[in-house]
Amino acid sequence: MDIFYCQWGAFFLFFIFFYGFFYLFMLLIHFYSSFQTFIESFSI
Repeated sequence: MDIFYCQWGAFFLFFIFFYGFFYLFMLLIHFYSSFQTFIESFSI
């Protein structure tokens, strides 16, 4: 039973890590695109 809980905890931590990484990646893309439009509005 302890092994089952250990595997579940590891899977849960991996899922949280993967979700957080994906969220940060999407946030980075969003900020990069908004920054590009900001620079383009200045260059015009």
